[in-house]
Amino acid sequence: MRSRSSARRIPPGLPYHLVLTGDRRRVGRGVLALVLLLVGLFGFGGVISVVGSAIDESMGRANPISGGAEFTPVYHAANLVSIALLIPWSMLLQRWLYGVRGASLSSVVSAFRPAVFGRAALLVYLFMVATHADPLAGADRSAGAGSTIMLLPCALLVAVTAVVWAGTRRRGPALTP
Repeated sequence: MRSRSSARRIPPGLPYHLVLTGDRRRVGRGVLALVLLLVGLFGFGGVISVVGSAIDESMGRANPISGGAEFTPVYHAANLVSIALLIPWSMLLQRWLYGVRGASLSSVVSAFRPAVFGRAALLVYLFMVATHADPLAGADRSAGAGSTIMLLPCALLVAVTAVVWAGTRRRGPALTP
């Protein structure tokens, strides 16, 4: 592992998608990074969920890990923490495998942007209103068929993808070699 001072610096003006490229192709390094990221996903999730299950069991509750059907706050928090741990894990992998600082995982400035946050909060609110404040309301399969309300997220995804594609197809990033 490289020392902090010897980490590879990112030249200014380098397109984001070319940050991790080198002089020669190293496909194995990318595959190893993906495999280790998946190991972290399932490893963190398994270990922390078992810890959450033990905490729930000491409180007299049974979550899905311990064979129960109750989705408890401790179980939910344990799963969220295991997902949040993927951020430093991926930064560590990037530093180890590519020699690049972890902050280069983001292509944006490290600053809070209230306009972006406001738009995201508005979209979440509109989605919650459209699904009657229950994101899984249309997923009930007890009658044999799902609700058409579940088509809303799919249509939104297709629309956003089409808009982004149409806006960047002529001025998109340079192709990688």
